[in-house]
Amino acid sequence: MPPAGDDHRRGPDMNSHSEHPASGLEDDLRRAGRHNDQGARLAARGDLAGAILEFREVLRLVPESPQARTNLGNALTQAGTSARNPAMLTEGIEQQRAAVRLAPEDPRIRRNLGNAYARAFFLDEAVEEYRAAIRLDPASLPARVDLGTAIAALGRYSEALAILDQVLQLDPGDIEARFARGGVRMAIGDPVGAWPDLEARFERPEARARRIPGVPIWEGEPCSGALVIHGSMEGLGDLIQGLRFVPEIRKRVGSVVLLCRPDLVRLAASLSGLDRIVTDVTLLPPVEKQVAPMSLPAILGVGPEAMKGDDPYLSPEAAVVDRVRPILAAVPGLKVGIAWQGNPAHPNDPYRSFPLAAMEPLAAVPGVEWIVLQWGQAIQQAASAPFPVRSTGLTDPGGDWLDTANAVSVLDLVIGPDSSLIHLAGALGKPAWVALSTPAEWRWGVSGETTPWYDSVRLFRQAEPGNWRPVFERMASTLADLLQPGCPA
Repeated sequence: MPPAGDDHRRGPDMNSHSEHPASGLEDDLRRAGRHNDQGARLAARGDLAGAILEFREVLRLVPESPQARTNLGNALTQAGTSARNPAMLTEGIEQQRAAVRLAPEDPRIRRNLGNAYARAFFLDEAVEEYRAAIRLDPASLPARVDLGTAIAALGRYSEALAILDQVLQLDPGDIEARFARGGVRMAIGDPVGAWPDLEARFERPEARARRIPGVPIWEGEPCSGALVIHGSMEGLGDLIQGLRFVPEIRKRVGSVVLLCRPDLVRLAASLSGLDRIVTDVTLLPPVEKQVAPMSLPAILGVGPEAMKGDDPYLSPEAAVVDRVRPILAAVPGLKVGIAWQGNPAHPNDPYRSFPLAAMEPLAAVPGVEWIVLQWGQAIQQAASAPFPVRSTGLTDPGGDWLDTANAVSVLDLVIGPDSSLIHLAGALGKPAWVALSTPAEWRWGVSGETTPWYDSVRLFRQAEPGNWRPVFERMASTLADLLQPGCPA
């Protein structure tokens, strides 16, 4: 998981640790301050390419400034992670190391180096830097949260919980500490204890900005009026997963309205328990409360035994499936749908997704017809796939999700990253194999090949961060076994 955030330092103080005579260097410092502030503004807006240009100019003007180097390092490591650019990530780490050499007693710079290491999954090194930051500034709660998160990623869950508990004793309202503790509790199999902490994610400023103004959040209290499930509060996978609990929630409220994207309306209409579906907040009827999709299991206090309901809970178009299935059955071989990237805007996507080329070990399995289910810009990789791929012809990639459900329903298996496609397959009760990064997101736990969320989904976990080849080698071996005569699917 990415660190909570870096410290892009702003302000006019660009002085290095050397003495500057009163000369043209004063002009350089003023210009450097302006470039630094502009770089920080661009970074805050997500324009990392622009921020990098500004911070490079700062470094040209004041090469001995630790602030210049740490800001450039922050932007490089963030951009390198998002773009999956190892060279940029490496340069970012080197800039952070240089900043630490110039200012070894600055706790914010030590934390930034820790974040850079964490992004590259050098977790032991990250822990060392976070501890240094805390030693230099014992009051720094963000550094303690980062430390707990990194230690959890190393699998030391009891130690991580102790650190996060300590932060919350000092500041019970620390959003990132609560969310991190919830993730650890869920990972170790304590969902009931995890849900209240995981709900802290909706207190983040960006989440609060997505709320429907003037409509209170539902927390499970009696509600005789309409409850709107606000699908835009979370990602598409969260929405699909949370819809499982609508029939139970419907028993507790007057009516249930789903606010969702237009491309989900036809699919969501197959779900029991919805009274109305709208695609824009201006189309909402009078509603009493609002709730995010994955707050529903939290409100219900769902434990492992209750995570699963009746599979499937979403349905394709029966007429389309009945028409297409015989046509596809005439094509020899096992029909396997594949995708390799989720929503690129998701903060964890650089870790959870992979290039299509990473699936190359699957090419060694004979008797398989590979069907592309990818959408977005990543579909361009299909032109250079390491094995022949085709389309079902049922859907345009990125089109209506009912069409995607129709396509998934006529396939034998779906393989992909932790994304909405896997949630869709699980909701349809179709076999799906998910390639999981390590550490995986909280909902998938830390071990095992099965999940309490979906009976039909099988988990294939990374043994080490960033190394996908062993994952797909295991998949290839398992798939080859399934194709042996007499082996049950």
